[in-house]
Amino acid sequence: MQLLTAPNTLTQVSPIRQSSRTPGKLRLSYHLDCSMPFRNSQRASAESPHVRKPLQKAAVRPPNTAKTTAIASRAPAQQENCYFITCHPGCEEAVEMELVQIGIKRMRRGRAGVKFKGSLLDGYRVVLWTRVGIRVLMLLAEEMLDPGLSGGDGLYDVVRSCGVDWAELIPPGSTFSIEPRLWSCTNINSTRLLWQRVKDAVRDDVSDARSERLQPPLPGKIADVPLYVAAFEDCISIYRDLSGLSLHRRGYREKMHRSALNESAAAGILTLAGWGSFCSQEGATLVDPMCGSATFLLEAAQIAHNRAPGLSRPQSSWPLRSWPDFDASAWRLAREEAQDLATPKWNGLLLGNDAHAGAIALAKQDAQAAGVPRSCLHLHHGSCESWQLPFGPPSLVVTNPPWGLRLGEAVGAAAPRPG
Repeated sequence: MQLLTAPNTLTQVSPIRQSSRTPGKLRLSYHLDCSMPFRNSQRASAESPHVRKPLQKAAVRPPNTAKTTAIASRAPAQQENCYFITCHPGCEEAVEMELVQIGIKRMRRGRAGVKFKGSLLDGYRVVLWTRVGIRVLMLLAEEMLDPGLSGGDGLYDVVRSCGVDWAELIPPGSTFSIEPRLWSCTNINSTRLLWQRVKDAVRDDVSDARSERLQPPLPGKIADVPLYVAAFEDCISIYRDLSGLSLHRRGYREKMHRSALNESAAAGILTLAGWGSFCSQEGATLVDPMCGSATFLLEAAQIAHNRAPGLSRPQSSWPLRSWPDFDASAWRLAREEAQDLATPKWNGLLLGNDAHAGAIALAKQDAQAAGVPRSCLHLHHGSCESWQLPFGPPSLVVTNPPWGLRLGEAVGAAAPRPG
């Protein structure tokens, strides 16, 4: 039996990297830092400051309906793109393990994420399959700021001259948004400046091309073309966000505990703990004695049944489906692969307990929405001190225990519990 408790900050997870903890798992033999950008970029020449890069669709063969055990075996040859998948700090290794299983061969570990290279189909596969990743970003352009310009002017110039045809990338009538990230830039000292000047440059570029002023999405809505801009040591990286909604939102939860454990964080902890190997063993059992709304248990069920988390989200939640370079054949192929690889039957057990009846009720509701069979999930309401396991010793114990003020709460109080 192995015991793992969720740390208060996920940065405590990364030192635990003994390969014996995940028997049978494919592992990488290298751990490269990728704080620097993908490549050394060259600015467009002064003679042609607005060189455009046309969008290209990938050529995809017809879907193969034969069931397979390896996703990578179906990958057609396609144009290579650069991607960055974000994650919680400390979960980078778990993301690497996922990418290896998906069939990605070229990757570099970064800070709170992993960069990788692959086809458009690979990007679709990753966005459907990643459990630990939060966002999957496709690189559009990467440029160095001009040290002779002010921060705002340099940003504006980079976006206008980076070679992206913004009028083609953002179709007429579409909304767009910008998510800024800033680290250690010489002339830029606020994410507000980064956001404002990139927005101005994109809007002006489109306005010059077709006399349309782009608009942001309505409050609470996802933009048709969500952009992500990272400024790191005077290098500007511009991405499109394939994810739309954060990927931790699996699509099966209608109500959330205020202190519920993030699904991506839970999946990362389970991956690093080796649940992917434990669940393939005969009679595998996972126990969470303080399960709350059962985030660990539900994520463990999805792993055991090999269900791609992206399949549970409605098709309308993916903004990439309305992009000019969207490849419907590749998207359909990626979804069909994910459906084929699911394992409906699993003979393991998931056991959870919590002192709060409301948390157990939510857990049962979410389990039903997620399609977790009742035969493998058993939830108990009561104190973990008096809880008697109905079966033998478990394969793995994992929990996110209450901490801080919650340690002083009386059993049965109405306050939210983590998990």
